[in-house]
Amino acid sequence: MDDFDCSWYHQQYNGKKVLFLVPHEDDEINVGGDLPFYFQKRGAQVFLCFATNGDFLFQARTRLTEALKSAACLGIPEKQVYFLGYGDTSNEDRTSHIYHTGKVTKSHGGHSATYGLPSHPEFIWQQKKVHHSYTVSNYCQDLSLLLWTLQPDMIFCVDYDTHADHRMLSLCFEKEMGKILQTPGNNYHPQVFKGFAYSTAYETVRDFYAPFLSSTQRPEEKALSTTLIGRSIYQWNQRVRFPITRNTATCFLHNNLLFHALCCHRSQAAWHQAEQIINGDKVFWERRTDSFSYQAKITASSNQESSSKLQNFRLYDTRDIGSREPDFTGDCWVPSPDDSKKEILFQWDSSHQLRFLRIFGAMKNPVPIPKLIIRLDDGFTQEIGPLPLQGKPLEIHLPETHKIRRCRIQLHDAPADCGLAECEFFAQAISDTFLAPLLKITYQDNFLYHGMLNPDTSSVQLETYQSFPKRKVYWEILGNAQGARISQTGQLCLSPESRKITVRACDLKHPDIFDQVILIKASHFQFLWLHSRQQAEKKILGFLLKKQRKYYHIRQKYLKNV
Repeated sequence: MDDFDCSWYHQQYNGKKVLFLVPHEDDEINVGGDLPFYFQKRGAQVFLCFATNGDFLFQARTRLTEALKSAACLGIPEKQVYFLGYGDTSNEDRTSHIYHTGKVTKSHGGHSATYGLPSHPEFIWQQKKVHHSYTVSNYCQDLSLLLWTLQPDMIFCVDYDTHADHRMLSLCFEKEMGKILQTPGNNYHPQVFKGFAYSTAYETVRDFYAPFLSSTQRPEEKALSTTLIGRSIYQWNQRVRFPITRNTATCFLHNNLLFHALCCHRSQAAWHQAEQIINGDKVFWERRTDSFSYQAKITASSNQESSSKLQNFRLYDTRDIGSREPDFTGDCWVPSPDDSKKEILFQWDSSHQLRFLRIFGAMKNPVPIPKLIIRLDDGFTQEIGPLPLQGKPLEIHLPETHKIRRCRIQLHDAPADCGLAECEFFAQAISDTFLAPLLKITYQDNFLYHGMLNPDTSSVQLETYQSFPKRKVYWEILGNAQGARISQTGQLCLSPESRKITVRACDLKHPDIFDQVILIKASHFQFLWLHSRQQAEKKILGFLLKKQRKYYHIRQKYLKNV
């Protein structure tokens, strides 16, 4: 069900600012999919920001021009596209990467200061008419200025991917976001979503050609060592799923919005990954910014100098940004071995309502911390544990709301070298959201937009994905039922006469929140006809696009003018 014309959604997003932070030109699609188009069409003001100029192999003017064409394809005006203007790097740089060195670096493109296009200069030049030298401090400064200038309501940012530039943007964004949240009197709390360009898009299954689109698949076990999925907050069952638009939920590439946007990035032959990138949903993980820990004064029983890391928004850091497997270190508080208390005290100048806590262990804790003791200044005490490994949070739902000004957290019998990465305090377990409530019909955990059923299908179990606490759903069949019926558990029963059925699911208390799909019981010939056309398109497009990719790389290799 497409809701571009639904005034309810326009009221929800009208005036809202949505920012997509990505490292390279084409990552707006790898990370964001068609979400920029999705929000722009629903009345939001969408901004794209590219951290690098993509000038590792190709000229920046090529990559930046391609990005502007892709943005236009996604409905984003050029004035809402920003380039930070930093150099494209590789993981081979390792310790000489701009993230690790404190001096000015020179990029593979031969530049040591930010730049953009003559007609579209980089962000810092637009703001202050200066070019910034390539240092990590300038990178962070530009990123911070962008956040303060736009103050977007929602931020979608790349996470700790396998590429060094992706990792740098993720870590620097979290560092600057933490500084904003720690600003005295700060009342800016955007909704932040982190997502991956590789493990949930670029390197997933080539499963586009099918009767209907499959949703993003969880990475295989052998790939998990190079991704964050399964660690920290990145649990697969806690992912936030976003639907795609009808412009992307197609059976063919030639009429697919994302395929056309990918084709704008000709130098990267980005279309080659279209079958992997285009899925039935986009997957992110939310990083809440409404914790009141950021405004607390922290006193530690030891290692006071590192206690502020418990409120800086970052859950980990790295000492080798180019390592294939993530090499996490630092950015945590670890009590001294001779510290008998092993205690952290959070204090606030005014009272806060506390109902929910999340405590993150350090990513490299060698063993679990067996027990933690929470003490509130109203006399409430609770023992919890153990603290999970790999930075997974320990979530504490208090039985009732407490009005507090102080909270002590003690690491009871904590083994040596074990510490905490972050402590978050919330008034409620679920964050306030700028997102319109979502209800999506699913089949075998795939988001349904259209469906072709086998001719002998007699029963289908439909379910729903809800972006809010699961509520009761009312199921119905619209129009001519053709002998079909559906139970209130989503069990769709079909008769031999059933051919085309429109199924609708709506929130029982809020009928404006609904989804509906058309299911067609297709003949074997219709399945064969669809499959034949898809395979024909695949071969024709594959042939033409491979020729085009070869042409571009020959021009780059011998003429150097791409």
